[in-house]
Amino acid sequence: MHGLTVEQSKKNGYTETKLTAEARKIIEPLLSGFQRLKRVEGVKGGDKKPSSTRKYSCPKCKGSVRATKAVNILCIDCNCRMIE
Repeated sequence: MHGLTVEQSKKNGYTETKLTAEARKIIEPLLSGFQRLKRVEGVKGGDKKPSSTRKYSCPKCKGSVRATKAVNILCIDCNCRMIE
């Protein structure tokens, strides 16, 4: 229905997928347009959003946890408030 043939491989079951002759006739003219495209170096995607994760650590034992919001957290081992 989608112009693909799927065959069974010896190791991974039905994973070998190929285009049928009819699908290849449709796809090949479209692929020629891609050959004209060039990769442009130095172009970056959008700016990365700052992380919403905060790291809290114990000033005594240096244990740490991460949280996605501001929290008041206590290190039970040291009975000490963890700082961001």
